Amino acid sequence: MAPLQELGFEDFEGTRLVLWLFCDVSNSKQLQEAMIAGDFPVETAMFNAALVPSIFALHVAAHKALIAESLRRFGVNESCRHLLFAALDAAPDAEQLLSKLVDGTLVDDPAKLGELVDKNKLKKYYKHSDAEARLGSLEAIILTQMAARDAA
Repeated sequence: MAPLQELGFEDFEGTRLVLWLFCDVSNSKQLQEAMIAGDFPVETAMFNAALVPSIFALHVAAHKALIAESLRRFGVNESCRHLLFAALDAAPDAEQLLSKLVDGTLVDDPAKLGELVDKNKLKKYYKHSDAEARLGSLEAIILTQMAARDAA
C-alpha cells in the first residue's frame, strides 16, 4: 500500500514529508514507550490523528518543524486509537517497518483524517470561540493562529 500522502517543501528542496495513517491501533502504549526510549526503529514523528485537523495543517506544522520544534503538543498517549506518522525524507522501507510495528489498519484515504478530528480538544488547545467557529473552518482558525504566532 502506498503512503497516505507525500508532500514537498518549496524552500527545502529535496525534503519530503511522507504520511501514513493507521486506524484502530491497539498497541499505542508500546509504540509510545518505544518512541520515548529511543528504540523506535523508524525515524518518524507520531501523532494522535484525532488532533490533526487536516493534512495541510500538518504540512504547515512540519514546515515549521524544519525551522523550530513545534509538534510536541500533539503527541501520543496510551489511549490513542488513531496514529498519524510523519517522516521527512522517509527511508524506502519506512512504511514496511511501520506496518510491522503498528497493530492497526494502514489507511490511504486522506479524507479519513478529517473524520477522526477531536474538535473539542482542538478548541481547548487553540482557545477559539464559538463565534470564530461559526465564521470559518477549524482548519482556518488553527492556521490563522499558527501564522499569527509566527508574525509575533
